[in-house]
Amino acid sequence: MSRRRFTLELDDQLLRRAQERATDMGISVDDFLARELARCASEWSDGPGWAKLLELARRSTAGSGPGGRDWRREDLYDV
Repeated sequence: MSRRRFTLELDDQLLRRAQERATDMGISVDDFLARELARCASEWSDGPGWAKLLELARRSTAGSGPGGRDWRREDLYDV
């Protein structure tokens, strides 16, 4: 897998905490942040919550009727 470099601006306190965590793990801050980003991305796209939501959407019989529905801003408010 190829890796690409990018610039990330972090709050000083957050960077300090990331450095401490990376040191505890014996890895660089770059590797620590890359691992955490990969973990977050994986949980979002592959997590059980996401899969369950997609399955519920596939099984849903809800709809807006045979002709569909043209929503207007006024429809969102009780006037």
